[in-house]
Formats: sequence, C-alpha cells, structure tokens
Amino acid sequence: MRIVITRDFYFELVGGRGGSARISSNLKNEEEAEDADTRVWNAGIDALESLVLAHFCSGVDVTAEPYRAGIETTVEAMINNAS
Repeated sequence: MRIVITRDFYFELVGGRGGSARISSNLKNEEEAEDADTRVWNAGIDALESLVLAHFCSGVDVTAEPYRAGIETTVEAMINNAS
C-alpha cells in the first residue's frame, strides 16, 4: 500500500496488519550516505518509518487525513531543522 503524504514524498507499506510487514519511503538520501549530516537525516527517517510501521501493524489507520497531515508536519519540521 502506498501512502502518499504529499506529491513529493510517500511511504510504501508491504504486508499485513498484525503480521510481518515492511516499510520504505523516498525520503532517505542514499546518494550521500557517507556524509555525517546525511547519516543523521537517514536515522531520523528510519525512526519515522518505524513509528508509521508500528502504528500500521497495531491497527492505526495510517491513511487517514489527520494522520497523514501529522506525518507531513513532522517531515517539514525535520527539513527545517536540517537547514
């Protein structure tokens, strides 16, 4: 299931609720993975992906507009803090 947060970024969830599932997104910077700032950014995205995955697996509707808006605000704050 693809959860589009904005036209620029999304999360991809594979698997079912209550079972094994995995998540990915287009938010990580894989091109500069050795850079210290990039490692910190990617670690933050890992944490956010883990939170969304845990919510999904426990039955939270991660496709609901208020949930998506909260994730969007979180990513925007991360971008602003990284600048």
